[in-house]
Amino acid sequence: METFTGSFPYPPLSAHPKSRRLVTLIPGEFDGRIRCVLFVVNDAHDAYEALSYVWGNPQQTTPILLNGRDFPVTTSLSTALRYLRHGTIERTLWVDAICINQSDVQERNAQIPKMMHIYKTAFRTLFWLGVEVDVSLPEDRDRLSVKEIFRGLERMITEHNTDDIEELFPGRTEFMVGKSLSEFYHRPWFRRRWVIQEFAMSDGKHGRSKFLCGKESVDMAAPIMAYFHFGRLKTVLGAQGFTPIMENLRRMFRCSAFHWETSATTTELADRIFKIMNLTDTASDLISQIPLLLPDYTKPASQVFTDLARFLIEQRQLLDVFYGYRDPACGTPSWAPTWGNLNSGSGVYIGHRYLHLKDYMEQTCLQNAQVSFSDDGQTLFVLGMMVDQIDLVVTSDSNDIRELGFDEAAWRNLIQQWEGQIFSYLRNIEELESRFDDSPLEMWRDVLFHTFFETEQEKVLKDKMVYECLMGRFQSYWLQLDHQLVEESLKDICQEMSEMDADVLLEKMNLPLSTFLFQERWIFMQISAFASPTGYLGITDGGSTLQKGDVLCLFPGLTVPFIIRPSEFEDRFELVGPCYVYGLMKLEEQSFVISQGYMKRFAII
Repeated sequence: METFTGSFPYPPLSAHPKSRRLVTLIPGEFDGRIRCVLFVVNDAHDAYEALSYVWGNPQQTTPILLNGRDFPVTTSLSTALRYLRHGTIERTLWVDAICINQSDVQERNAQIPKMMHIYKTAFRTLFWLGVEVDVSLPEDRDRLSVKEIFRGLERMITEHNTDDIEELFPGRTEFMVGKSLSEFYHRPWFRRRWVIQEFAMSDGKHGRSKFLCGKESVDMAAPIMAYFHFGRLKTVLGAQGFTPIMENLRRMFRCSAFHWETSATTTELADRIFKIMNLTDTASDLISQIPLLLPDYTKPASQVFTDLARFLIEQRQLLDVFYGYRDPACGTPSWAPTWGNLNSGSGVYIGHRYLHLKDYMEQTCLQNAQVSFSDDGQTLFVLGMMVDQIDLVVTSDSNDIRELGFDEAAWRNLIQQWEGQIFSYLRNIEELESRFDDSPLEMWRDVLFHTFFETEQEKVLKDKMVYECLMGRFQSYWLQLDHQLVEESLKDICQEMSEMDADVLLEKMNLPLSTFLFQERWIFMQISAFASPTGYLGITDGGSTLQKGDVLCLFPGLTVPFIIRPSEFEDRFELVGPCYVYGLMKLEEQSFVISQGYMKRFAII
């Protein structure tokens, strides 16, 4: 909920649980002053239209006449009301900036839990996208008008026999359509956080709820459904930088995640949580009984994030909130994410390789987390096991890696430095051979090119082959490979070959070293490699943030190992992040290690 301040004698709400204000938009000429009447109702099912729009700059306002008094609204809202106004017929609306006293924090706290009901009981929702772009100028002849865009999107969901761009948008090329649709979907409305709740709760039956752009309208489902049903549209839009906006559209469709791209805009950080809290009747009823989760704009955002993380940990007895993005500047404990990026709890990126924590690892976690919290809720006490302490850290400055470009010799030299430190350390560990079956080199290849996806085993094998080509060791690697496995996964390449040199391999795989280096340089820019005195070798994201002395742990309630760091306070630790560790990723491996050690309670701050 965006904030707007101003003094106005609001008609008081009643004690009725469904009490709300509505506003009547008085008919008038398009260019005439906007006049409205604000009034209170106790139940208004189907008696009003809810407006979903972008507030715009709160410093840029235009006065409307509300109950006979000047009332400042943003220029964005003033424009929307102007286009919504009929010439002869009154229109009853619910508009948050007008119907909720934005300067009354207590009222805002009380109204937020009712948002679901407000949108759900409206006759329809009007999704205002802004005014049309003038495409009449000669230099804009390649741009589609809003009318063309809306009619094309409608055809996508009504004429299921085609996804041909030129049929859907007659007389237009793919480039024209892609450019125009990219501009359309990059309108600010598609980046608002509250649209998830507003869209999910709106009545889409009978084509009542609409997207509006200037004087044009289209059924609310068309802009969303068109993308999901037509692969060709995805290709065209993807070329125009459309992917970030689709994250918001996907969430409208799923309404399932607390996590958000950091590029999306919001006026108040706490909206990240409040917007989702009332998406279903069940959630609304649950939250009403849990003071910790009730919308409260007097709380700092850091406390809102911490309270949600604590609730999820206690209720689910899982620690997958640890995988969430945390902005250190926000002030939350290290175990509480700020819900600002990426992971939804189903997976985590380590070195730009995605670990599906439920789908492809045949495990959920060792067992339920065993946790408690300090009285102030800032310290998490969690049962876990210290596997080992990190003794070797290998990393490189990201700027130095960028400067390597595609210089194969420079890359080979950098990787030799990494391998030299790692292999020298591991070879001095006497029990390494008895603990692990593979050589240090194969352990290193595993952590560098890890996956549990059966469908990605071919890609992993290709990556290892190209890596050994880069390092000048392909012939020896080829002799070590199980050729039956190679032939099965790379039939199109091997073709029953008993020998293969590096040049032939790269040519057949159509994967030149320059392409490989472009892909893999991002890994080396992001990760730190590490090793421990008992021979554990792994990688974690964070570049130079990993430190010697950090602790490798297993925690019931998590599916992958985690690194924690001793803090300046005695017996207190901070989370560093998840990691991939050779010999410690499968449930049976973790269970064996647990059986050989002992569990202790860690205090995480």
